[in-house]
Amino acid sequence: MRLTYSDLIDTANMCNYKVSTFVQGERDLLALGLSDLLRHCDALTVFDDRSYKIYIKDELSDWERRFALAHEIGHIVMKHTFAGAIAKSKTVDKQEKEADDFALYLLGVPCVVRRNHLSIGQISKLISAPKDYAERIAVLASDIDDMDSLQRRMCLFCRSIHKSICS
Repeated sequence: MRLTYSDLIDTANMCNYKVSTFVQGERDLLALGLSDLLRHCDALTVFDDRSYKIYIKDELSDWERRFALAHEIGHIVMKHTFAGAIAKSKTVDKQEKEADDFALYLLGVPCVVRRNHLSIGQISKLISAPKDYAERIAVLASDIDDMDSLQRRMCLFCRSIHKSICS
């Protein structure tokens, strides 16, 4: 059940999303004028008319890398857009929460958690995540009976990751 960083990279590659670290993509990011933004985020996605390029901060832990990459894939799958400069707004906050929830669904599979009645400690151990993230997955799992349309979309994605992600 645990998706590794390598699994997520393979999935991104299959969908023609290019993934690199900030250091690997430094020249491109500087050319795009994003150097100031890099100090404030763990990952970002750029669309360049042909494909999505996902950049991940180099010094993240394994969980942080997996979460950041799943979060960025979430932005792409959920068709989020940030035109021009990124400014704090209700739309951006909503999209960030949706991408966070998407990542938690992808990495924690709340429907499996719910079906197997897993404790927070079991969730944390199963997916190698900190307890606060396991708690968030447990909350998502507890809401499965009353899912909204966003949650249903994420859950369907998790069930058939390789088919749904590229659509």
